[in-house]
Amino acid sequence: MNSKNENVGENKFTKMTYEQCIVSYMPLMKKLSYLYKNKFPDIPLEREDYINLMLWRMKHLVENYDERYGKRFPIYIKENLMFFLNNETRKMLTKNQQILNRYVSYEPWMEGDKTRSIVEEPRLSESQLSILTSREKQVLKLFLNGYTQEEVEKKLSWDKRTVYSTKARALRKLRKHKNQTI
Repeated sequence: MNSKNENVGENKFTKMTYEQCIVSYMPLMKKLSYLYKNKFPDIPLEREDYINLMLWRMKHLVENYDERYGKRFPIYIKENLMFFLNNETRKMLTKNQQILNRYVSYEPWMEGDKTRSIVEEPRLSESQLSILTSREKQVLKLFLNGYTQEEVEKKLSWDKRTVYSTKARALRKLRKHKNQTI
């Protein structure tokens, strides 16, 4: 175990003390705390609480870093902090909140009521459908009607990769179209 005055790890990427490491990665921790506070507003943690959790975790990460992991120290810290925050926030969410967080929020451009932001019945407008090919329309309509990936594959007699790539292409087109119309 390293003391606070010893160098962090025996590697060529970093020769920092624990205090230097905290100072160096504080902007990252502030950014992550801001992102997670906004992403999970229902969790009763403030930004300072997220930072304290990350400081506690960083102490463990710094003490146990080994260059044999095959990752540079900055990447190792960032990935592990994000993984840690994901796990901690997931533990704090109730089952109902987890279900609600899976839905995509949707607010049609210039339609009033901002309090209704969860899609209850998936729908596509005619302008959105006009940019899609017939195959893409067909795949999306099946998914919007509640079919699973396997059911779509069987219904269309397509392989898994074709269904997946067609759906992904259609969604990219719709996102691009939405961004251009705003």
